[in-house]
Amino acid sequence: MNEASIAHLKRMHKDNQEDWTEAPYWIEALEQLYKIPPSNRTISINLQQLEETLYDDDGPAYQLLQAYASILNNEQERNHGYRGAPRVLLALLAKLSSQTT
Repeated sequence: MNEASIAHLKRMHKDNQEDWTEAPYWIEALEQLYKIPPSNRTISINLQQLEETLYDDDGPAYQLLQAYASILNNEQERNHGYRGAPRVLLALLAKLSSQTT
């Protein structure tokens, strides 16, 4: 990701100050992730179904963008190597799997 993209995400997050860890979308997604038993960490995503909601203003693509903006703007995240980013990605995959199967 280049500097201009990072700057844009930071500006975007300032407009929407919600921390990703407090957003209902991500709370639910993390709950779905942790419900998947460690012995069965395989998911399936129906891309055709996903495309129906992908471009919605509150859809998964824009939720992910807002979460990453939150991560980039969070000093604690910076101090810990942006560890929220992988958690957000895994949570999104779990949520998409539950919504499209």
